[in-house]
Amino acid sequence: MKLGPWRNSLSKLRFRKGSIFQDNHIMEIFQGSWIEDESKSSVKDVATAVVEASSNSPHISVSVPVVSRVLDMPYSTVRKILRRILNFYPYKIKPVRLLRNADSEVRTTFALEFLARMVVDVTWPWNILWSDEAHFCLNGHVNTHNCRICAAENPHAIQ
Repeated sequence: MKLGPWRNSLSKLRFRKGSIFQDNHIMEIFQGSWIEDESKSSVKDVATAVVEASSNSPHISVSVPVVSRVLDMPYSTVRKILRRILNFYPYKIKPVRLLRNADSEVRTTFALEFLARMVVDVTWPWNILWSDEAHFCLNGHVNTHNCRICAAENPHAIQ
């Protein structure tokens, strides 16, 4: 099967940034993909829908199914626009405790008590409920199991 001469030139264009003209339509090249003028409006629609949905959300997060339902667009189209063009990726909030120098004495005391209890009863740690599953609180605590934040960079949120 013989491929035309256009194939090599188009594959080179994907990696260049800027604007090219084709049949009196301006095509812009964004990070390895291009968008015609007609689809620019859908990109703007998705971007505004993400901003509006995240401002209405209590956790300042938004999901692809919500945006696709609001805009009546296919899920895959919204996902491709978010990832390939807007460079938005889902980040899971991970609770991290800020360690201070004043807390070192408390942590040392806890570790020594923990080891002392293990000497008395070796099975004691298995009686502790070690849970990192999602939980719901009436005071509005973030359910980190289901909460994703779409952002271009990792937000590094510290709780």
